Order: sequence, then structure tokens, then C-alpha cells
Amino acid sequence: IKRAGTAVFVKKDLAVRSVSRSLVGSLAAKAQHDEGRVLVIEFEHFVLLNTYAQNNGWSPESFAKRRRWDAEVDAFIGQIDSSNRAPRPTFPDGTFKPLIWTGDLNVCHKDIDVTHPRFFATQKPEGRKGKAPEPPPSDPNDFGQPGFTPNERKRFDDIVRTRGLVDAYRRLHGDVKDAMTWVGHPGVVAVGKYRGKGMRLDYFMVESAIAGRIDVCEQATDGT
Repeated sequence: IKRAGTAVFVKKDLAVRSVSRSLVGSLAAKAQHDEGRVLVIEFEHFVLLNTYAQNNGWSPESFAKRRRWDAEVDAFIGQIDSSNRAPRPTFPDGTFKPLIWTGDLNVCHKDIDVTHPRFFATQKPEGRKGKAPEPPPSDPNDFGQPGFTPNERKRFDDIVRTRGLVDAYRRLHGDVKDAMTWVGHPGVVAVGKYRGKGMRLDYFMVESAIAGRIDVCEQATDGT
């Protein structure tokens, strides 16, 4: 089922060297994530990794899927676990092309990346369509709003630090508050507990080698 697709629009005069759709296996065009969550686009001087990250959800099964997702992303960026990860595109001399990772990463890196940290940290699953809610997680670090649980945030922070990634938006704008990319506003959540609360779930993360070349990084929600 391909229900979480990603897309990238490229100017006609910008040459694309290769396109792949998976973080594991080969970079052959036919290999792709089973939910369409991955695009790896190779350009002359860099690689763009566009992902729609697996939501952590509320159940042990969804926790496990998110853990696998995080491990696959880390293995691809860091080129570890060579038995099951796709290779990163390289220059002719064999060095990796600099990487830009973007998309809905479905995680809030720091407390400043939500409007109400305590609210999101204490959320519990709710029943839907007459079904009972999921039981509380056995690991207390899986507790809270998906995207803001301690385990998710630690794994994301580990990837960012270990792989030398820089948050392009924060590099340019610093710790500006209320820079959210999802907000529970009328039209999304007309009535309910999320109204007026927001999360920053979408990023441009760049490898430190090219971080100094960032000139502009804006969010469509800036100023709203």
C-alpha cells in the first residue's frame, strides 16, 4: 500500500543524476519503500533525501515500526550496516556527496519545537470509533504525543549529532518561538484539545560540511 508518498519538483535546467525510492537494498529504481515514504535524488554536487517519516503512533506495533524507520534512516545517512542499506551516491573519487534531508520527519527535536511541551508530553491514547484506547506503553519513554515521546526525540537527536547534521531553519533563525509547521487550527481541528497548539515536524537537515552555504530557509507557516 503506497499511501504516504513524497514528491520533489525540480527546475528544468537542474540535471538529476539518479532517483531512488528506498533506504534499504539497492538504489535500483525498482526498489521502493512499501508505503512510498522515501525519495533519494542525486544531483551533480549533492543528494536530496526527502522522507515522510513513519508516525510513532500509540501501539507497540507502531513503536516498533518507528524504531525500524529511524534505524534505516541512520544506516543510510551514516552508511552503516552494509548488509541491508542502500548505498549513498558518491563523487567519482568515491567520497560521499553532501546530503540534505528534508520532509515531514514526524518528530519535534527540542522543547521549543512545540507550543506546549507539558501538554504534548502528557498525552494519552484515546479510543476511536467505539474501540478502547491502547493501554499505556510498558516503556515510560514511549509515553506522550507521537512525535514528542522521549524515545523518538532521543533517537532523532542521536542521528543529528552522530551524523553531523544541522537544522537549517534554526541555524538562520535561532530559537525563535512558535515556528510550528502543524497547528490544530479551525479547519484542521475545529473543536478539541489540539486547537491552538502546534508542533514543528518538518525540517531541512544538512550535513555540516555545507551548512555554511545556507542562505535562506523559510517555513510556509512563518508569520501565521
